[in-house]
Formats: sequence, C-alpha cells, structure tokens
Amino acid sequence: PPRSTLFPYTTLFRSRSKPFVIAIPLICAICSFWNMNTYKQKPFYISLIMFSICVIEAFINNDMFVLYAYMEASMISMIIMMYCCDEHRKFGPIYHYLVYSFISACIVLIGLIMIYNEVHTSNINDIYKIGINNKATLYTLFLGAAIKLPIWPFYYWVPIVHGRSATTCSILLASIVLKFSSLVLVRFVIPFFNISKYIY
Repeated sequence: PPRSTLFPYTTLFRSRSKPFVIAIPLICAICSFWNMNTYKQKPFYISLIMFSICVIEAFINNDMFVLYAYMEASMISMIIMMYCCDEHRKFGPIYHYLVYSFISACIVLIGLIMIYNEVHTSNINDIYKIGINNKATLYTLFLGAAIKLPIWPFYYWVPIVHGRSATTCSILLASIVLKFSSLVLVRFVIPFFNISKYIY
C-alpha cells in the first residue's frame, strides 16, 4: 500500500500538537512575569515575542524549509534572551548553545537538501506520500535531531547551558527548545522513512 496509508502521520501530529501550540504562549507569558528584573528588559521581551511566534509557526507549517527557518529563527531569539539575562557576562552557556545549535542546524539542513534532491518538493504532506529511500538522509536527520535532543554522546552542552543560564531561559530551553528534536523526529524521520512499521 502507499506509504500515506500505513500510518496517519499528519492527523496524529496535528491532534497532538494542538495542546503544545496552545501551551507555547502560556509558557512565554509565565516567563515574562517571572523575569521582571531582567538586565535588559526591552530586548528580552521583544525576543520573547518573536520566539513565541517562530515556535508556533514551526509547529503548524507544512513546508519543511519554512519550518526549518522558523525553528532556527527561534534559536536566534533564544540566544538574545540568554544574553539579556546574563547580567554578570558569563558567556559560557551562550557559547556552548550557539556552537551546538549551529552544528545541529547545519546537519539538519543538509538532510533536508538531500530530501529535496530526491523528491523535488518541500511540502511535508507530499513527501509523506512519496517516501524517502536514501538511508544516508535518514542518518543525517537523526544525527541533527540527536544533537538537539540531546542523546548520548551529545548531551555535554545541556548541563552547562541549563545550569548556568537564568531560570527563565532554562525553563524555555527545557519546555520548548529541546522539543524541536522531537519535532524533527516526528515530522521528518519517522514518517519519511516509514519507521512506524518497525514500531507498530
């Protein structure tokens, strides 16, 4: 049967992503009240609003390159917020987060380009129906997601970033940013390569 009939990826993702999309502005609102004493308030709140918009757009978009662009734009907003909360100028967390995010972003982008070269479309629903046969693409996307998640042995940056960042930034990282790897897995890796047949 066609890949699209093997597992209702689109319906399942949309039904399970709605609560998270609703929760995103609520989490950001809580963080805005929590962070009333931010070192640089105006840039922080502007970045927080942009972060919320980019994250929501990433979760509801059906074009893989647009989704990727919003996902990485939210990373830039996150770095700005970390800087605004860094009153004592401890740039270690920002440095580690920037380096690992950049590496992960490059790897995921390479995987998306490999997908486009194979199917010649960037619409996620169309790729669900076509499917991807190149295993190198699967490994590339999984590696990028593994760094973002992160899983062993790529978890080195998480204790440094979470432990030394402001509480507000740590909340946003744990509740939203680290979920992007799950977004890559659920929307790209599992459905594109029909991994569900090994799970269900």
